[in-house]
Amino acid sequence: MKKETPKIIIVMEGGCITSVLSTDNIDVTIIDYDTEGCDEEDFKPIPQGEGETAMAYVYRGEYLEINPERISEILNSINS
Repeated sequence: MKKETPKIIIVMEGGCITSVLSTDNIDVTIIDYDTEGCDEEDFKPIPQGEGETAMAYVYRGEYLEINPERISEILNSINS
């Protein structure tokens, strides 16, 4: 039997990622180049190729919430 693909919801407030909801355990890293309003301690230089880098807000799943019921509630609301 094929396992269902995990569902993921990324929550943003004020242009910054504040949490990630998932139906299953995941390892997630999100890179956001729109850094306005984000905490500078989470900025990292991201390689752009040919020795260039760009600063970005990096979210590493610190606030990952495994909550299949909440995911279903949100997706049902969106899809209705």
